[in-house]
Amino acid sequence: MIQTLEQPLTPTATPEEEADSRSQRQEWRALVFAWKYLFGMALCQHPLTSVLVIGWAQRLAQRSVLATWWKSSPNREPNSSFREDKARSGSHGKWSAWPNWLVRQGFESTSPPDAAPRNWRSAAGHLTGSLWENARLGSQVLFNTWAVTLPGCAVMLFSWEYGWNNSFHKGYEQAIVGQATGIFGIALFIAALFYLPWGHARHAATGDWKAFYHAGRLFRLIRHNAGASLILASAYSLVALPVMALKVAPLFIGNHPQFDEMTGPEIAAWLGNYYFWCGLALFPAFIFLKWLGARCYAAALLKERRHFPKPFPLSPREEEALDQFQLLENETPPPTGWLEFALRPFSWGATAGVFALTAFVWFTFVAQMYVSEFLNYHPMLGWLNHPLVQLPWIRYIPGHLWGS
Repeated sequence: MIQTLEQPLTPTATPEEEADSRSQRQEWRALVFAWKYLFGMALCQHPLTSVLVIGWAQRLAQRSVLATWWKSSPNREPNSSFREDKARSGSHGKWSAWPNWLVRQGFESTSPPDAAPRNWRSAAGHLTGSLWENARLGSQVLFNTWAVTLPGCAVMLFSWEYGWNNSFHKGYEQAIVGQATGIFGIALFIAALFYLPWGHARHAATGDWKAFYHAGRLFRLIRHNAGASLILASAYSLVALPVMALKVAPLFIGNHPQFDEMTGPEIAAWLGNYYFWCGLALFPAFIFLKWLGARCYAAALLKERRHFPKPFPLSPREEEALDQFQLLENETPPPTGWLEFALRPFSWGATAGVFALTAFVWFTFVAQMYVSEFLNYHPMLGWLNHPLVQLPWIRYIPGHLWGS
């Protein structure tokens, strides 16, 4: 006697049920987006908490690198999104959604037996996993950023202070000192800005903060992707315009007659509210630039592997991801013909021209710092921290207002 077991049929959802489910998912994603946006704005209000924003942006850059490679993968399913594809993946499944601020990434998608904390340490790890990851990555990125940008910023600060003091004391014979050091500081800062987006993107792709200092590999990418460097410089300069305007605006708003009747603490409270809402522009601007740098790096690395004879050296994490996306095979470039060889000097000249234009665009970015500090000076902080380069923070409230 053979006994057959009838398998229960999975009911097919009606179009109305599918529409309701889709609507619920969209509403949930909108709520999560609003939470992450507002929380990021709040973290931009203090230098210490803004480090978490840097770490969160770095994790988003990691996701952007993988998403760029996924789009070029020959084995990705048609009509599927990166979120859906990564949700089904075991190795990179945690990148299916944007990073979390507090709870461990992927905690909400784990099965109940695995998700249940076994002790207080496990519970703390679940509840604060992303918080510590954001702090760790943010500290690493900030250290690397200051390592390459502080020399130029410090020289520009010295030039600014020396130039003003010298002009007040009528030391015309020493005027060249402030000008020369200012030009030198600008050159140092522009050189750092050329390197910075690519270094941060490599750190995101490799997961190793020391990869930021792989200068030889990064200079090779920069040299072969002059157009991408120009795009990054243009994006930084354009995005900085509204941020610098928000930084300067309190000087002009403070001339309104209503502030004449307000006490110091009331003005400080008003400035606190103003700078909080400045986060509406500062937070997405900072995230966008990190995302763009990651996309440029990921596309440039694929270009290196496809069009140049010697494969670009990969880190273990990059090699694993490219292997999963079936992008690890190096394509042999066609042999160089006589015409291409003859036109190579013109290509070098065009590349040099693009880099010269990129340097000028970066100069417009630095010039915004000078204009903003001339209109509304912030001692030291205005020169040692650019909100789109170092800490995403512009909350400048004079301490004497709280006591007046």
